[in-house]
Amino acid sequence: MEEDKEFNTVQRASEGDPEAFRELVERYGDRIFSLLTGITGNRLDAEELTSDVFLKAFTHLDRFRGECRFSTWLYRITRRFRIPAAGAPAR
Repeated sequence: MEEDKEFNTVQRASEGDPEAFRELVERYGDRIFSLLTGITGNRLDAEELTSDVFLKAFTHLDRFRGECRFSTWLYRITRRFRIPAAGAPAR
């Protein structure tokens, strides 16, 4: 996705266009899921956390200023979640 098109898609999504947000989830969902699967070591936890990341992104799209790529912004959201590492004891 070119940067201008990406920013345009994010802008449309922030204005409530569900198709635009779906495009973003389809584009970046697997990357976030793979990252979270690697961190948690658990596909079910990764699925739930992936949904949480996109929910958080959706509710804060107005904060995306386009100073970085959308994937970088999503990665930052992902890293801010309290994610148990693979093999970590449950709390």
